[in-house]
Amino acid sequence: MFQIRSACAGGFENQAASSKADLSGGGEVAFSVHLTKPGNPLFEALEPGDPDGLAAAYDAFRDTVLARDAQAVLSALQLVIDRSVEGGLDRDALVAHLIHAVTEGIFDLPENSTFFPAAEGRIFQRLTDGYDVALASRYKYDGSAWTQPLGTYWARIDGEWSIILN
Repeated sequence: MFQIRSACAGGFENQAASSKADLSGGGEVAFSVHLTKPGNPLFEALEPGDPDGLAAAYDAFRDTVLARDAQAVLSALQLVIDRSVEGGLDRDALVAHLIHAVTEGIFDLPENSTFFPAAEGRIFQRLTDGYDVALASRYKYDGSAWTQPLGTYWARIDGEWSIILN
C-alpha cells in the first residue's frame, strides 16, 4: 500500500491520505496531488538566486560540527530552533538533543554530496548522490537511538547564508 499524505508545518492536522493505491501484484499507478494549504511564508519571502558562497558556508558549518563546538552549532541553527519552538517543540529538549548530537554523536559524512535547488531556487538542500542528508549525527539519548540531520536546507537571508531547516 502506498499513500501520499499532506501535513502542515507545526502539526499534522491533515492526516487523511491525499492519494492511495494498492500496488500488490505489481503494475503502475499515477498520482495527482492538489495542495490546498498556502505555501510556507518563509520560503515565499526568499528571493531565488544562485549558490555563490554556499559551499564555503557549508564547509565552515561542517568544520564547526566536526570540532564539536556545540555553542557555535546552536548559533548556526538558531533559525531552525526558533521555528521548531514556534511549531510546538520544547526549546530546552531540542537544545539538549542538539548538544548531545554534536558532542557525543558519530558523524555520517558521505564522500559525495551536492547542493540541489528547491522551492524554485529560493533554498538549497545538501544531499548525497543517493538523496540522503549529507551530514548527520547518530547518537543515543535517554536510552533511545537517534539520527539528527545537520544543516541540510540553506537560504540566503539578508545577504548571508543561513540554515533554515535540518
